[in-house]
Amino acid sequence: MRAKNPFRHIGSAPWAHRFRTTRPAPWRPLSDEEWEQIRPLIVDPHGPGRRLADPRARLDACLHAACMPGAWHTLPENHGKADTVSRQFRRWAHRGVWDNLLAWASSGRFFAADLEYMICRAFRRAWRVLGLAGLRLARRAGLLTAFRAPPHWLPDPDLSEYVHKRQIAAMLAAPEPPSRPLIARLLTLLRACQGRSRIPPGSAPP
Repeated sequence: MRAKNPFRHIGSAPWAHRFRTTRPAPWRPLSDEEWEQIRPLIVDPHGPGRRLADPRARLDACLHAACMPGAWHTLPENHGKADTVSRQFRRWAHRGVWDNLLAWASSGRFFAADLEYMICRAFRRAWRVLGLAGLRLARRAGLLTAFRAPPHWLPDPDLSEYVHKRQIAAMLAAPEPPSRPLIARLLTLLRACQGRSRIPPGSAPP
């Protein structure tokens, strides 16, 4: 059984985030209209390195790999070499492409639900590259499918900033020593900031 969020009743704090899930959908190629919307986030005419011959096909391959449960080498051969697709996926992660796509998807104005799902899965797969900055963005985007585990199991950079800047600073500035209940509350918040030390396999949303 998954643990319940101990802070689910707190909805007005500045670090609180509300999440919505995206219905799982099978991979499909991008439509022409979708590619025209996404292309400015993918193609950088002034970027370093050699330009891709077919960035649309490479994006389709990356999204297909992100939606599969297996490793990169299980990508169908019609997308090209799996190692080549994997390298491009990481390059785009370093360039902020998946960040930008998730921000667009979270607006709900540009993408169909199945494309939103594919983008969330790609963002989830890029977490090793994105680190805490990606985690902060995923929380602010509010898309639960972009997480690799329930949000309250993962570190919360915004909550950590709130606790240190507001709660701990106020406690240190107070003329009286903090009470035991206050200290216990802050310790609970700090533990929530850190998340779980180990995430069980299979904890990601579907």
